[in-house]
Amino acid sequence: MRKLKKTVSVALTLMLLFLSGCGKGETNQKDRDSVKDVIGSVQGTTIEDVTTTEEENGGYTEEDLKVQEEFENFMTEVFYEEMESDYVNMHFTLEDPSQYNLTVPEVNWGQYGMDDISDYSEITELKNEVLTYEYDSLTRQQQYLRDNLISYLDYQLAFEGLEYLDNPFGATSGDASNIPTNLTEFRIANEDDALAYIDLLIDTKNYMDYLCQFADYKVEHGTFMADFAIDNTLEQMGKFMTTVEENPVILVFDTKVDALSISDEEKATLKADARTAYNDYFMPGYQQLYDKLASLKGTGTNEGGLCNYENGKEYYTAVLRMKTSSDFTPEEIADILDEYIDSKMVELYTLLMADESYIDAYMNMAEYYTESDATAVLNNLEAFARAEFPEIPETEFTVSPLDACLEDETTLAYYLQHPYDNINQNVIRTNNSLLGDDLESLYSTLAHEGFPGHLYHFVYQGSRDLNPLAYVMNDYLGCVEGWARYIEEKAIAYHLQDENLAKIISIDTDVSYGLYGRIDIGVNYEGWTVEDVSSYMAELGFDGSYSQEIFETVVEEPGLYLPYAVSPILYKNLEETAEEELGSDFVQKEFYEALLEPGFCTYENMEQSVSDYIDRKQMS
Repeated sequence: MRKLKKTVSVALTLMLLFLSGCGKGETNQKDRDSVKDVIGSVQGTTIEDVTTTEEENGGYTEEDLKVQEEFENFMTEVFYEEMESDYVNMHFTLEDPSQYNLTVPEVNWGQYGMDDISDYSEITELKNEVLTYEYDSLTRQQQYLRDNLISYLDYQLAFEGLEYLDNPFGATSGDASNIPTNLTEFRIANEDDALAYIDLLIDTKNYMDYLCQFADYKVEHGTFMADFAIDNTLEQMGKFMTTVEENPVILVFDTKVDALSISDEEKATLKADARTAYNDYFMPGYQQLYDKLASLKGTGTNEGGLCNYENGKEYYTAVLRMKTSSDFTPEEIADILDEYIDSKMVELYTLLMADESYIDAYMNMAEYYTESDATAVLNNLEAFARAEFPEIPETEFTVSPLDACLEDETTLAYYLQHPYDNINQNVIRTNNSLLGDDLESLYSTLAHEGFPGHLYHFVYQGSRDLNPLAYVMNDYLGCVEGWARYIEEKAIAYHLQDENLAKIISIDTDVSYGLYGRIDIGVNYEGWTVEDVSSYMAELGFDGSYSQEIFETVVEEPGLYLPYAVSPILYKNLEETAEEELGSDFVQKEFYEALLEPGFCTYENMEQSVSDYIDRKQMS
């Protein structure tokens, strides 16, 4: 078995890829139902065998068909092994693992030691095995999956030897903030789920032990956090830890247990056991990490970007590639952002000066938004998505606010991906401390998280007749966040019914994210100081008084803004290319289909799919 390294132990998206698999020729499904049959019955779709696709008559030899079948079986077994290697991942990926005849793994959060995060032999082994499948023998969808998997493995391998720069302690993306999210979103459909939840509460203490040991390791190697980053994490943890009796981790559990079809006595026992685990293990574990981080203040050797560490530029390059889901270098991304920001600033001023009424409209956008009910907004956005975008099945969703102690300072909302076997379980959480009563932000945020953003994107991909690994392997932030950001502009234009005003809003948002993304590269790759950040902002006409805050954010969370900053630009560049090449033959919905065709993917695969779309249209 080959298990992929976890770059972040518990991810906010809950769906990071932690692959493992058996070797080619070692697949053993004799005791399993066919995964294709099971998925087809669960989702209500028909998934045909690879040897019965229409491509079978497109020139494939018998040997090609054999390779396709072997590849499909291998990818399916990788999916099985992935599910069986990590309980939390299995639980959030599959609503009903019993449908797949899977062996349920031990219930825990995993490990975070140097031995665990620095062994890449299994990743290399898996990559070598995937490469044995002849590319030209595969179907187009299999080629996409092969390419995407190889790229993801390469993204991971780029971190080899640089593990001492990993940082699982960030206030936004760190494990201490994400474990509560995993728990409050944990599905409890039966007594076994409730017992697993209690086991995770207990194991939190053990996992915090790993984190404390890793913190000491980073101190020994001179790569521990700057004091301001420690303070931010301690503040976030403190807010969560002060709500001891009314903590959502325990209150949510009680609510979900109350909904189970078990006796009152059994419910009482589960609740009592959960409180014991919470009091004896969970909160002491948090206190232990809190005390450890507080004790290590003053041990950091660098108050600036990653490039100030040994091999820091190499580590940041690996971060950038993973965050953008691309093979671009930091220099190339910096050039893309510089050019885009400069051109869009000119376009913004041109639009505002051409019609000065837009200045007033731009400064009073709240007047254009009146709906304050999130569900009503999403219903409206769903109607837009179904009219303008490729078809998706009917689906359900819920939207609700985060508990106050789970709110952070950077996340407006998040979408919890539906389990692979239930496209109706879509959840959106909003951070009302940041959204407040800003209805403009509410609309754009729900477009991003819901329709036609993340919710639409995941339902579309999850309902396709693809190998299940293609859905599980969705940690391509450039693709996922790029789509949601790119599509926000379409939703805003639909709402405003004013092309120029929509452009102004879009440029404002793009430039803001682009500014953060460019500063991220400047600080972490080029060595910018706070003064450099302030000068850069001033040159573009922005208020440099925020430079310290932005500087600290990108130091604490390197790469955080890259998928939001550069990836939508890449989407727009592909659209402009297709429009220029096709002219009147360009069809917007067909272009969306081309973007979505490779599944969750790298930029390079998306670019190839759009190129294929252009070629088909030009030859038709």
